[in-house]
Amino acid sequence: MDKFDVAITFSNGEKIIVNRSTIIFPIRLTEHNRERYCSQVEPIVLDEWVHHHDGLIPELLTTFAKNEFFYLSTKDQENKIIYKTSSIVSLEPLQ
Repeated sequence: MDKFDVAITFSNGEKIIVNRSTIIFPIRLTEHNRERYCSQVEPIVLDEWVHHHDGLIPELLTTFAKNEFFYLSTKDQENKIIYKTSSIVSLEPLQ
């Protein structure tokens, strides 16, 4: 386990672990001609956003505050489960 691993817990009890090799694909609601659409925005490569003291927490908070949905990918696999950010209960740094 990397010292920057973070457990994300959802309201249904599901837990996922993200780390420096995780890529977050945010999905944001956008408006065009008075219609609302979901749109994937630029991916977040967590390895590029590691804080020297707080690890991945600041970037995760920013990403989840700006976007309503997301899915994950790591160097090994892509996870096509789409998560709703408002269902996140906690972010826990794992040491």
